[in-house]
Amino acid sequence: MIELINEVGSPLYFPFEMGNARPMRPMQGYLFKLPSFFKKLFDEFLGENVFNGILIKDNKPERTIGTEYRIADEETSVGKRDPFSIDPAIVERGLRSHAITQNALADFLKSRKLLPLSPGPNEPNYDIAWKYNNEEIWIAEVKSITNTNEEKQLRLGLGQVLRYCQIFKTKGNVQGVLVAERAPSDSIWIDLCETHNILLVWPEVFPSKIKV
Repeated sequence: MIELINEVGSPLYFPFEMGNARPMRPMQGYLFKLPSFFKKLFDEFLGENVFNGILIKDNKPERTIGTEYRIADEETSVGKRDPFSIDPAIVERGLRSHAITQNALADFLKSRKLLPLSPGPNEPNYDIAWKYNNEEIWIAEVKSITNTNEEKQLRLGLGQVLRYCQIFKTKGNVQGVLVAERAPSDSIWIDLCETHNILLVWPEVFPSKIKV
């Protein structure tokens, strides 16, 4: 008792509620004095993230954007639609190929020790983001393309990536990435993207085009 008074002061009180009605639990309140030996009981759970109540950095990659990557559903299906609007088979094919391409990029990043991220709260709905050297922010938009919709999809994707880069430029250097499921049939798209400092890639060129 005297040791506790010397360490935490007086008065002493028990910061836990006990009884037969429910399991032991902390008393309702905002701040309780606890002896140092009690804190040490939780060191194995806290690791090196907390010291004397102060949050410190660990060895995990620091990030100012995004949240843990959410794997895209590659077995997606579409509901009933007006059969005279858009063929559901085409819609489903687009959703599935988009998911496969997106997950392929995430897997590539993980294989190169980069952390893929999904949009966090209040962020634009990009497909994947990651940080290079914990400094550059890379933002990617994935597009499924066919011979008939290639022009429309790449135009849409380029506009989205440019917008993402504008939004995130306050957070540091930003590299926009437009990811197609395959190489575009019109190679001029590569030059157009380069003109706007946007990297155009597809799975076969991930290793040679994406900086790791």
